[in-house]
Amino acid sequence: MLCILLSLVVNSTLAYFTAESTAHNVITTGAIDITLREETTSGEAWSDMDNIMPGDTVGKIVTVTNRDMPAYVRIKCEISVHDAEDNALDPGDMLQLDMDTKNWTYLDGWWYYNHLLDIGETTVPLFTQVSFFTTMDNEHQNCTATIDVLAQATQAANNGTDVFSAAGWPES
Repeated sequence: MLCILLSLVVNSTLAYFTAESTAHNVITTGAIDITLREETTSGEAWSDMDNIMPGDTVGKIVTVTNRDMPAYVRIKCEISVHDAEDNALDPGDMLQLDMDTKNWTYLDGWWYYNHLLDIGETTVPLFTQVSFFTTMDNEHQNCTATIDVLAQATQAANNGTDVFSAAGWPES
């Protein structure tokens, strides 16, 4: 009995070696950062123009530059024309844009850039000029034509094999 009691006392005084370690890990997600550029043919920032006449062609170069991570890009162009009394007119009777259909594909109201846009790269221009028809008549005097351009991008990494299979496009 003494042996058992001694054994209990000895076992209760044994020490165990232990260790503990903590790691603090921070994971930051990437971001998409693009810049829509509208320039004149001389490289200046686009500004509004007045006194356009039938047959005029105006240089307007529209590109997107990627600032952060490889991305797919698309652009929406909405053209509206209003007469002097603010009545809507058909833009197709007044002007046209020289869209690049080799590097861009039109689908569901958007122009999709056919190539992956890497960091620091700029797209080929979607269009470079606006042409006003020589057939414009008195109905088009004092009209206002507005070209609204919206660019969007979505990540390329782990997101489909091309711009058409990519997901995650922003709602517009």
